Amino acid sequence: MFCTRCGNTIPEGSAFCTTCGTPVQAAQPAPPPAPVYQAPPPPPAPVYQPPPAPVYQAPAPPPGTVYQGPPPQQGQVWAPPTQPIAAVDLPYARFWTRFWAYLIDSLIVGAACTIVIVIVFLMIGGGALLSSSANPQDFIAGLTGATIALVVFAYFALIAIVWLYFAKMESSDKQATFGKKAMGIYVTDMNGQRLTFGRATGRFFAKIVTGMVPFFIGYIMAAYTAKRQAVHDYIASTLVMRRQ
Repeated sequence: MFCTRCGNTIPEGSAFCTTCGTPVQAAQPAPPPAPVYQAPPPPPAPVYQPPPAPVYQAPAPPPGTVYQGPPPQQGQVWAPPTQPIAAVDLPYARFWTRFWAYLIDSLIVGAACTIVIVIVFLMIGGGALLSSSANPQDFIAGLTGATIALVVFAYFALIAIVWLYFAKMESSDKQATFGKKAMGIYVTDMNGQRLTFGRATGRFFAKIVTGMVPFFIGYIMAAYTAKRQAVHDYIASTLVMRRQ
């Protein structure tokens, strides 16, 4: 400890300076150090986050076509294609191909129906000859009855011929009538499988509904629908395909 007046050393526990006699003052606690200002750390520099890249949405293909190329993967970002992608024509039968096939089938079925009509006509004539020996009233009655009976028989026989022709052949191993085979087309269900006879029958009688649509629109739909289906194809859930 030192004297505040003369600066000499004062022994510990002395009340007065041994040199100058100056009383020793009680030691005062040293003032606390002045606070040192600590500047806050600077904020971190902002990190630039680029905006997410836009995901390319390919345009929908026109009806009846598909795009070739690998399918998109999960989370994959697509860029617009640099080269045009060729569209592949799906193997559905075209309207005019079906038209010519139906025309060929109509000629075949028409020939068979003509034979039935000729047979019915001859049968009516035979009934008339058998009744010629009777009196006029009995002759007219017999001829009228025979004519009505044979016409009704011929009507149902014609329906049966046309029905069996289409239903049996479209449900056969070839899956096509003669007209369809000639034009290179065939009938399947929606999964590409062979028709059962029952489904082929339903498809045939569904054409009645197709024919009820005015202006043949029920048939013309096969030219514009995505899978080239007419009304009876929608009803029976069938497709007409081209052979590759």
